[in-house]
Amino acid sequence: SLYYTMLLQKKDSEGFGFVLRGAKAQTPIEEFTPTPAFPALQYLESVDEGGVAWRAGLRMGDFLIEVNGQNVVKVGHRQVVNMIRQGGNALMVKVVMVTRNPDMEDGQRKKIPQQSKRLSTPAIALRSKSMTSELEEMGKTWGRRAGVWVQTGKTEGQRRKGRPGIYGGKEHLEGIQRNV
Repeated sequence: SLYYTMLLQKKDSEGFGFVLRGAKAQTPIEEFTPTPAFPALQYLESVDEGGVAWRAGLRMGDFLIEVNGQNVVKVGHRQVVNMIRQGGNALMVKVVMVTRNPDMEDGQRKKIPQQSKRLSTPAIALRSKSMTSELEEMGKTWGRRAGVWVQTGKTEGQRRKGRPGIYGGKEHLEGIQRNV
C-alpha cells in the first residue's frame, strides 16, 4: 500500500472539496482491526474534480491515516471532522491509497468503497456525511446555501437532483437547521 502525506490549503470561501465517509463514534473504536482492504475507519467517498483536495492528489477511496499529525485510524467520524475544522484553512493529511494498484483498472477502482462497506463489522455502521457541509459554515458560501435549502422548502429529491455532488440528503438539512 502507498502512504502519502499532503498539505491542503484552501480559501475562506471554499471547502476542501471532499466527502468523508466512515464509522461514527465519540471515542476511538478499539475493536476495529485495520486490514489491507480497509486500513482505517474514515475514507473519502468522493473528491470534487479540480477542487483543493483533488489538486493535492487525493482521490475517491483514499483512507485517512493521520489528520494534522494525529493518528485517526480508529477515530470516529465526528471527531475526525472536528480535527479537520480545527486546522482552519490548512489541512495536513496522511492517506493510504489502497485503490491505486496499477493492475486495477478505473472501473474496478470505483467499486472499492462499496466493497469496503461490506468488509466492515456489523457493529460499525458506516453512514454518509458530507465533510464539505460541516466545513462550509466557516466559508461564505454556507449561509447562501443554507438560505436556499431551508427557505425554499425543496424536497430531498429536488435538492439532490439540483446538487448531484452533495451527499447526505436529510442529514444535511438537519445539520443546517441545527447550525442556523
